[in-house]
Amino acid sequence: MKRFALLAFTIAACSPAPEPVVKAPVPLRPLPAVESVPQADTHLSVEEAYQAIPPRRTVVDLEDEGLDPRDTLYLDLVFRAIDQSVALRVSTLSDFRKGERKGTHYFQAQNKIAAFLKTLDPPP
Repeated sequence: MKRFALLAFTIAACSPAPEPVVKAPVPLRPLPAVESVPQADTHLSVEEAYQAIPPRRTVVDLEDEGLDPRDTLYLDLVFRAIDQSVALRVSTLSDFRKGERKGTHYFQAQNKIAAFLKTLDPPP
């Protein structure tokens, strides 16, 4: 039995490796315009929302990063959507603290932002 196992191992080791399967790249969907980022209906601007929370906003100048234009647009879209989500969350928390309970609006708006982000194809 040991000889058979050794023989099978030797044959397997000497046989040529199968050719790797190379898949054709999937074409990326075009990215939407920056104006298509869902805007949260809040009483705070993005800047006001970031001022209301301890971690301050880090602003990135994507034009100075030397990125591919598609990468720059993708990051701009994602950052804008995140900014809207932060403004919505901080504004809703402020409303809850005041006793205003418009929670359904929050979830609908967050779902809209999440759905938008899912439509974006990240750069390869």
